[in-house]
Amino acid sequence: MQQAVLKTTHPNWLYALAGGVIFSVIFYIAYGLIPSDFYHHRDDGLITLSHAKNWIDFGFIGINPSGERLEGYSAPVQFFLFALTYLLGGISYASFMDWQTLLGTFLLGYIFVLYFVRQPYFALGAAALGAIALTLCTSFLEWHASGMENAITHVLFAGSVYLLYRFALNHKIQLAWVLIFVLASLSRLDGIYHIFPILLCFAFYWYFVEKKWQGFYFLSCFVLLWLAYQGWRYYYFGSLASNTLLAQQLNVGGRLEAIFTLQRWYFLDTLQLSKVIWTNHAGILLWLIVPLAFVARWQRTTALLFALCICLVLTAGFNPFLFGETRLDPTRSTTQMPLFVLVAFFCVVQNCSKRWLAISATILVLPLLIWIRTAPYYICCGVISFSPIGDEARDIAQQQGLDRPSFANPDLGIMSWNKEFNLLDLGMLGSSMFAKVRQGPILADYFFDFAAPDLIETHETWSCNYWHTLFSDPRFEQHYRPIRQSVVRYGSCQDTPLPKGIWVRRDIEQGADTAERHLIDDLKKNLTTERLAQELAHCQQTHSQAADCTYVARAAYRYLPEFKNQGKTQDLVNVFDQSQSRPFDQFLITGYANAQAYQAALDWFVQRYLKADPSKLTISSNGFEIGIDRHFLMIAKSDCKKSDLKQPFLIRYKEGSVKAQESFDFLQKGFEIGSTCIASIPLGSEKMQSIELVGQWVPKERRILWQVDFESQPRSSSKLLNR
Repeated sequence: MQQAVLKTTHPNWLYALAGGVIFSVIFYIAYGLIPSDFYHHRDDGLITLSHAKNWIDFGFIGINPSGERLEGYSAPVQFFLFALTYLLGGISYASFMDWQTLLGTFLLGYIFVLYFVRQPYFALGAAALGAIALTLCTSFLEWHASGMENAITHVLFAGSVYLLYRFALNHKIQLAWVLIFVLASLSRLDGIYHIFPILLCFAFYWYFVEKKWQGFYFLSCFVLLWLAYQGWRYYYFGSLASNTLLAQQLNVGGRLEAIFTLQRWYFLDTLQLSKVIWTNHAGILLWLIVPLAFVARWQRTTALLFALCICLVLTAGFNPFLFGETRLDPTRSTTQMPLFVLVAFFCVVQNCSKRWLAISATILVLPLLIWIRTAPYYICCGVISFSPIGDEARDIAQQQGLDRPSFANPDLGIMSWNKEFNLLDLGMLGSSMFAKVRQGPILADYFFDFAAPDLIETHETWSCNYWHTLFSDPRFEQHYRPIRQSVVRYGSCQDTPLPKGIWVRRDIEQGADTAERHLIDDLKKNLTTERLAQELAHCQQTHSQAADCTYVARAAYRYLPEFKNQGKTQDLVNVFDQSQSRPFDQFLITGYANAQAYQAALDWFVQRYLKADPSKLTISSNGFEIGIDRHFLMIAKSDCKKSDLKQPFLIRYKEGSVKAQESFDFLQKGFEIGSTCIASIPLGSEKMQSIELVGQWVPKERRILWQVDFESQPRSSSKLLNR
């Protein structure tokens, strides 16, 4: 089969430059028609940049100056790009995000023209129509300019497809370009799901068309480099499960099992998410593409380009089957899809044997996209809306004479940017403990008795999410004084008056006559490990409870960067070596160097909790300990194996003559730590009183493996579990 030869009077790069200009002009006209507050400078994009800034400024990857080391981002390429530009030029987040959008848009147009540059005027026309079509895909347009990694993903995916197409045109694979594919696979941590299939497709193409194995060698090099990066992640963070994965409760293994076992409920739920993606990402154009594909006169290379695009369209469209619903917006992580729908469309138009059919289909593109277009919408959440909260917290800290206050807040990006706070992230991405535990009495005890943030700020969504865990706990009002406070009602908590505002912890206020405040004031004047050792020794002589002396470790944590600069980190470790709360203290002191330090602290919290009150426990026939604590049904097992959690758990309620039941996977509500697994299921008082039984069952057989009859158990709101 003969390959078309490019014969033009101008170099290809001139047409590609024109494509970049076309995309830039059309995109920025479209952005001018949308309120910038809808999409500009999203706070979640700033989270990735804040990790990089922390790496350059404080020497470890995380979001707090004092630690902990964690991977609370999912866009490695954006992370390293910002780290490099910040290191070299001190670039601001706003400038980086704006340049990312500008260059990303230009490069996208540049690459788009290269797909079709063998027919230059067709390529320019396709670029113009394609750019207009993409601006009608609202999700693509807004996330592309959001400051998150989408623009980088779009360019790297587009470049990857073009390189494979060029290899086919030139009958030659250039191994050096494998780095582009590695970067594309790391534009998001789940990028391998999209890039590996197109490389596999290309490897088979090369084997059958070129009769050579080089395609598989190229794929092997890619896999080795990708695995090398994962090895570095494991070395640095101690785990391949990023904090974003923990926070979003992403269980790929469980999803694969549901697919292979043909779980009907799973397919019904996931297809709804998939439908949203196909609808918002120009999936309707497939009704034009498929008929045209059957009448196209395919060359091998253009058929390859078409196949690669369809491959990326399919992986995007069925993304929820492996990864579930994306945080913030169900369409956010698949915004590359409309780009490849359009490239596939112009492939079939360019090769269509019936010119009138190609023209008719082209005329229909914009009307179809206008018909299904989603109106511009607000994508969560803009930096500008959170900046005043940061200013308010800064003012309070200055008024209270607090250096580097610990601040519990759900908006991680802009709050962590200036590195003036040590944040306790209620949004979970920036806190391993919150991401792992998520809710329940153990988290409440950790929050109030150990972490004890100096400041708390919360608003609608998060006040509702943490109502049962934190804000209905009496310790909230006992320990914190409101600086600004109002009552709101929100979402599923409409019947509950929720707190909204900002609070300061009473024990650390300016002038408070507490040991903790005196220690803070002393350290401000003279920062020494000797003063910490003296305070800890005195506290432990006069207090027997582990939580009573944790204020000493919190004070050390507050000034940890300064202690590090003095070369005193080992001295700090030695100070807390014999502490009653040693696992927690060492987590604070060494967390910046050991991303898994929180595991020992959490295991200690769990064991401490399980041993606290032996009077309110029911033990099932399967060894699970079950009881009620505050607003939560607690289920725990000390010698827990994966096989113990394989089948779902069941709660059956009875209200009068009506029965209802709730089935759930254990790790949706709980977690494993050491050899223990424990879950906290929020119920509320009405549900708590109506529990008939708790157990574990096999849904397909409708067979209960074991159960505990709750009708004969006392309903207690005091401390739960225990032997």
